[in-house]
Amino acid sequence: ELPGLSLSGEHDGQLLSFVDLRKRLLQTRKMRHLKAWRTTNDHVGEKEVYCLAQRWFRLQHTGNDCSPTSTLGFKEVRYANEETLDFLSSAFPNSRYVINFRRDTKKQKQSGYFQQERRKAERIDNVTETLLRFGEQHRDVSYFLPLEDFRTEKFSDMFHW
Repeated sequence: ELPGLSLSGEHDGQLLSFVDLRKRLLQTRKMRHLKAWRTTNDHVGEKEVYCLAQRWFRLQHTGNDCSPTSTLGFKEVRYANEETLDFLSSAFPNSRYVINFRRDTKKQKQSGYFQQERRKAERIDNVTETLLRFGEQHRDVSYFLPLEDFRTEKFSDMFHW
């Protein structure tokens, strides 16, 4: 355990609910000119959705929305499309990203996980491309960690990054 650091595992893509909320909020705003869609509440915008996502994250991962922990992190494999990645970079503007991928996607598709999930194996090339593109677009806050480079030196380098 490192002081000032709190890392957690998967959370079944729960932040996707906030991605959906933002999308629905923006759609409602576009339709506001129609009588059936009219609302008097203009106080909820994208910023509030981002704040809700941040508060949820702190509560979910630390049990306290005002945690003294300085660095929070999680591992999640379900965030792999542009809309979700863009949301995360807006909701968590001080984030850094470890882009973990496999260069040999043919071998990855043959792994036990993908043997059980053939549909996901068909998507792996697109997902990998999307993650790499996101990392390139956010190069100053992204660390590329291909599975083939898992070595002590690489993890030490990432620690100092």
